[in-house]
Amino acid sequence: MAVMIIHQAKEPQIKTKRTTINLVEKHAKFHGINEFYTSNLGKTYYSVSGYNQDGKPAYAIVSKNWENIQVIKHDDGISSNKAKNIALDGNKNKKVTNVGLSLLKNKPVWIVSMSSKDHHMSYSIINFYNGRVISKINNI
Repeated sequence: MAVMIIHQAKEPQIKTKRTTINLVEKHAKFHGINEFYTSNLGKTYYSVSGYNQDGKPAYAIVSKNWENIQVIKHDDGISSNKAKNIALDGNKNKKVTNVGLSLLKNKPVWIVSMSSKDHHMSYSIINFYNGRVISKINNI
């Protein structure tokens, strides 16, 4: 019974991931997709990491309504791991709970969510291209 409830609870997320991947493969000619991200910064975006039609590692950022896809090369910016390290900035009291590639003013950003041992949430918005912290929200 518990397994069935968990499966039903995850079904919308599984369907969203499947739909995003299918669209990116078909319209952006991606293949070898190996990561899926979701983020919400006032607007929800889904993104994937894989290989573009030229066989280069790339990300595709997809709007929530699946009408817009923006493709950017991995080499044009920082990785999700680098974004996590920048957001943590040596603070061992925080744990990354989510990282997602999103768009802010049509520019790619990493949104890193973190929790502390006392269960406060923090967020960092990091410029994809240069790794600069655009904004931080601490201890929510």
